[in-house]
Amino acid sequence: MNITANPVKNIVREMIKHEDELTNERLTWLGQFEGLLFVAYGLAVKDLNDPVLTWIVCSLGLLIALSVLFATVRADKATGKLAHEWDVNKGSLEGGCWEPDVQGIRGNKWWEKLLWPGRSLPLLFGLTWLAIVIRQMVHPAAVIHSPLSWHF
Repeated sequence: MNITANPVKNIVREMIKHEDELTNERLTWLGQFEGLLFVAYGLAVKDLNDPVLTWIVCSLGLLIALSVLFATVRADKATGKLAHEWDVNKGSLEGGCWEPDVQGIRGNKWWEKLLWPGRSLPLLFGLTWLAIVIRQMVHPAAVIHSPLSWHF
């Protein structure tokens, strides 16, 4: 799709779009894997009461969250690098006419980047698994009861 007359700008936009698509795929995988692992964790604790399986599931959940965090941070850095290169070189490439930027809005503050789903979701899942692991270390024999099994 030829958005502008500038071929370099179109290439930069396509590269940024590609990084966004990769991030979307990674976050989709994260949601699917973590959802399945939370179900597995619930079964390991409630039905099987197997501490080894619990540790395996928690470790896997934490590693998946860290892996996706690493990949999405790299994609964010690649996008930032592309945008920076564009900013540095656009004066020599635009030919004197105004065109829209290669990105709509750029979040450059640390808290904006932290709240970006590509960073916050893996962090939150990772911290959740870490909290479960710490809880298992403090109370290894404790059994978690599902709210569905509570008697009123």
